[in-house]
Amino acid sequence: MPWTLSADPEAYAARVWDLLAARPVRHTIALSILGMARKGHRWSEEPMLFGWYEAGGEVRGAVFQTPPYELGLAVLPAAATEPLVEALRAARHPVAGVSGAGLATERFAAAWSTATGARASTALRLCLHELGSLQPPDPAPAGRGRPAEERDLALAVGWYGAFQAETRSPGGGDAEAMARERIADGRLWLWEAGEGDPAALAAGRRRRSGSPASPPCTRRPSTGAGATARRSRRRAPRTRSRAATRRSSSSRTRRTRPRTRSTGSSASARWTRSASCASSPRASPPPPG
Repeated sequence: MPWTLSADPEAYAARVWDLLAARPVRHTIALSILGMARKGHRWSEEPMLFGWYEAGGEVRGAVFQTPPYELGLAVLPAAATEPLVEALRAARHPVAGVSGAGLATERFAAAWSTATGARASTALRLCLHELGSLQPPDPAPAGRGRPAEERDLALAVGWYGAFQAETRSPGGGDAEAMARERIADGRLWLWEAGEGDPAALAAGRRRRSGSPASPPCTRRPSTGAGATARRSRRRAPRTRSRAATRRSSSSRTRRTRPRTRSTGSSASARWTRSASCASSPRASPPPPG
């Protein structure tokens, strides 16, 4: 079978690293998650799954799942879609949802629905932007940006949870550990408005800036943009940044007015109910941005 499935992140890295690293911005999420898994991060007690696809003596496909998150289609050629469905079903691996590039996700959802009789709907759409030159919002939002500190840990963990609830994305069991690591590394920034009241945060992995987030009660114009710009300036003050920002279509936080270019888009599909016969995936429109 051309797909190999494994629970070992090291075996997976040995096979797919070159494939993913050849396009580090487009595959930033897959690379970041792999890096965290290799360092011992776990998102739940359920076993992780990694898979790679070989054809013509080369690795041409890569997927991963770190429960409770859905199956991630890092690289899925069209020819590898049905063999992946077959491999997952042969391994009796449950697939409640899938995320990846739009077309790859649609192909997999259609193939899975045909094989199982499930029906899929689009749950979330994301867009990845690559930062070209940093241009902070003008006019600048009131307040200032600063790196988060240990005293901000509870706030950051709470906002992570609120962001996941609002965007209907699954939460991971290590939110506190992730926040601690980013605070220690200086990769978590807050935007303070008024009398020092936290209004937004921007978190980054080592190769990108993450989604700016703020709860509805603190949202003010451009505070998310200010936090993202301040964090990105700290990362690369004099050189062209290769950082990327990820924007969820269901988040109402304003994105930086960058000068960015869209690097890629992704979609997340989930099975809504079982059907007695094969059916095509039904995509509902994304929530308003």
